[in-house]
Amino acid sequence: MSKTFLRFEKPFWPVDEDWQEYLGPRHGAWAEWFCLAKTGPPVLVAFNGGARARAIEKATPADVRGEAMHALLAMFGHNTPAPVAIETTRWSRNRFARGCAARQVAAELD
Repeated sequence: MSKTFLRFEKPFWPVDEDWQEYLGPRHGAWAEWFCLAKTGPPVLVAFNGGARARAIEKATPADVRGEAMHALLAMFGHNTPAPVAIETTRWSRNRFARGCAARQVAAELD
């Protein structure tokens, strides 16, 4: 599971909603968003899983930003501001974590 954190100057989304769902053209891509602004900074966290997560973790920060903004623009319209900061977990690229424990469990089951 990859998480992409996007920080904004201020919320432009409904902060009373913890989750935002997006049904875009690519099944599961940028589909789940969690809001931290209710109790913290103006941050949206996007979740991607499986092969999509690994592709995002290999992508350049500019490409990740572009993909995330494409989804947000589709969700909230053309007045959606750009984030002031963006960060993506890269667990599958970490030689110690190597994705998650599920990969290790799957390997042990083979």
